[in-house]
Amino acid sequence: LLPFTARPLKLDLGFVVDSSDSVNWPKMQRFVISIIESFDIAENRAHVGFVSFSDRAVLSFSFIDPQRDPYTRDSITQQIRGITQLGGSQRRVDLALNTAYSDLFSNPDVTRRNARKVLLKFCKHIVDM
Repeated sequence: LLPFTARPLKLDLGFVVDSSDSVNWPKMQRFVISIIESFDIAENRAHVGFVSFSDRAVLSFSFIDPQRDPYTRDSITQQIRGITQLGGSQRRVDLALNTAYSDLFSNPDVTRRNARKVLLKFCKHIVDM
């Protein structure tokens, strides 16, 4: 029998993350980074985009970002560590999902047509468990 070999998975992986005042932001960043460590970040594999939200939603970085070394886990980790907490008392996940849809998954300049699309949403309760 021949060993099973899986083809590399092309994945556009979006994160929507609560950045309101009620969140322990350093803990949230560490949690998201721990999730990213399980993915193969590479040009032909997983790409990561990040939206933070509270009273508003902000695209922190997209799947393709010329400001970083492209497609390495270390560059993604550094970008996440550099995101500042938005603060605010609200959790407008509706704005965050709209931002993820329009700025990540519907934008042909940053998403790959032949990649699987995944969106993960994290809020305060995830890291408080």
